[in-house]
Amino acid sequence: MAPALILVALTGGCGAMDEAGTNKPTAMVTVTLLTSATPSPGDIARVKAVVSSAYVPGSFHWAVTAPGNKTIKHTVDDKVGQLISFPIKAEGTHRVTCTVKFPGSGSSLSSSAALQAADPAAIRHNYTVRVLPPVSAGLPPSEHTLKVGSVNQEALTWAVDAGQEVTLKLSDGAGKAVAANLRLTSPGGGDPLPRDFHLPSGQGKVRVSGLFHALFIPASGLDLAPLLKPYVKAASLPMSWPVTIDPGLLVSGTVRGAAGSPLAGARVSITTRDPAGVDVPSTVSVADQAGGFKVRARAGKATMTVVPPAASGLSPALVKGASLQVLASSFGWAFSYAKADAVQVKAAARTADGAAPAPGATATFTLVKGSTSVGQLVLAAGGTFSAEPLVRRTFVADSKGELALPGGASGPVSLPRGKYQVALWPAAGAKAGQGYSVASVDLTGASAQATVTLKLGQRVKISGTVSGQGGKAVRAQVTARGTGGTFQAVTAVDGKFSLELDDGVQYRLLARALSSDTASGTLVQPAVKVSGARDLGSLVLPRAVMIRGKVQTSGGLSLAGALIRSWCSDPACSSQSLVDETRSLSDGTFELRLPGVK
Repeated sequence: MAPALILVALTGGCGAMDEAGTNKPTAMVTVTLLTSATPSPGDIARVKAVVSSAYVPGSFHWAVTAPGNKTIKHTVDDKVGQLISFPIKAEGTHRVTCTVKFPGSGSSLSSSAALQAADPAAIRHNYTVRVLPPVSAGLPPSEHTLKVGSVNQEALTWAVDAGQEVTLKLSDGAGKAVAANLRLTSPGGGDPLPRDFHLPSGQGKVRVSGLFHALFIPASGLDLAPLLKPYVKAASLPMSWPVTIDPGLLVSGTVRGAAGSPLAGARVSITTRDPAGVDVPSTVSVADQAGGFKVRARAGKATMTVVPPAASGLSPALVKGASLQVLASSFGWAFSYAKADAVQVKAAARTADGAAPAPGATATFTLVKGSTSVGQLVLAAGGTFSAEPLVRRTFVADSKGELALPGGASGPVSLPRGKYQVALWPAAGAKAGQGYSVASVDLTGASAQATVTLKLGQRVKISGTVSGQGGKAVRAQVTARGTGGTFQAVTAVDGKFSLELDDGVQYRLLARALSSDTASGTLVQPAVKVSGARDLGSLVLPRAVMIRGKVQTSGGLSLAGALIRSWCSDPACSSQSLVDETRSLSDGTFELRLPGVK
């Protein structure tokens, strides 16, 4: 079978050097590889060098190296030497360098490009890599795809597209500027992270790229509903992007307490689901003395949240239902609290052994499942919807260990009936060995009063040894992340480490080699349940493919401090979760360690 001809699409350029060694940025030579496929061993690659018109033609001198810096013979395919071809010898990075010399001028141009070759017969995974530039760079995130086999990839250059700079001009229907906050998100979800902008004058410049959702939230006090612009194509935006924020739909009604009296001071908001699948908030209304509220919202399936004044003793409420929708401006949304079916709870925090109070400990009660409705919403147009309690209350233990609201007096607190998860954290400066704990408290069938005693967790020693594939000890950073916090340790020269972790808590354990000289990837153990002090034994780092390169702007400037995150994006991977992340160094260089062929 004849070898395949590969035309690869990577470019690299460098300015001319004069006799004094000064770089002349106006003169460039570019090594161009135009490709339609990933080259494999046995393929033939063709490469062309193009010189900018600033110079007369010169002589072309080529050098091609295979993985391991082995020289490859090339063939000149044209009369002047601008076009060459060479065989792909093996998997890995092939580097092509061209130097153009200009007779009589004493100057030359030089450029190189890296070509990544992989064996299509090898099992390999597709990885998605997202580069999030530092906020100070003002650049949008970028995404890259890697095919990872069994060989390292070197000299990658990832350019973060500057995107398109647009000038936002926000106004209402009368043309008046609108102060607002802007949130940009990816249609794909939480990665990359949302970008937030504040536009106090209604104008501002932002850089955007690709496809994104734009959510505009007008400043409080403006009678305008938040506006979602879904699936915006950056390439289709004009340099000046005018956005008109209209009032949206008006939803009004009343809020009453359990006794039927107006509940002044209650905060009411509505969230609707846009057809794009994005939740859009409404404005927030504070009920007046008659309990009346007015919010501006967008059309869609809705949920309503009512947060009563703290002094009322009532719990926040969430109203939802398959048929609860905002389709047009609506009047007569009447929400009423029901008579509270609550339990008076007296709670105390103790040390892990229960022998002494735990002053300063913090406890958070979160309602997991309510056993009763706290009210209902009745629509004038028809429809009744039940409200479920939203309870997440935090208490602090006094000198006797009794729990009370921060700054409040100790004593029983009123909690709606239901099942709670209670997280307890020790105070700063607590005795050694005292840690986080979580407990379940069932107030479903309790009497009108209940006494709850919470105990701190016990910190226990977890130890182990980190080694590479050959069994040699590896200096590594070991990180344990759990609901009680994040704990880190660095191994000693012999690879040993120890961590003080909360007993009874499940952790996500990660071990990553400190040195870039080892071909060891990041070990991820997603569910390590701590149950007493123990030795985890030997943690063997998986074999990794090293991905090394540089992050730069589209103008060729090094981009330091960019967050680079990677995860497997094909079904063959055991997990599609994050497998490695790093930051680019001061010169823009980075190194990722991704699982390759076993």
